[in-house]
Amino acid sequence: RHYGVTEIHVTRSRSPAYRRHADQLRANFIVVEHAPDELISWSGRPPRRFMDLWKEALPKLLPPEEDAGASAAVDSDP
Repeated sequence: RHYGVTEIHVTRSRSPAYRRHADQLRANFIVVEHAPDELISWSGRPPRRFMDLWKEALPKLLPPEEDAGASAAVDSDP
């Protein structure tokens, strides 16, 4: 909830472990499940290391906040 997120989009899966994780997320968020081909598709070959992949995907998934001062005001206690 750090970014004011109330809704999380995930890929639909039959995996019992995955279902448990999605259920845990539902305790705090609205979880929207999508068919595997509905989420962001990767063009080209993805990087071998996860952090390289994350650095490329992060701006697409979570754009930077436009006004950093506004988030500071939200995070501070009165």
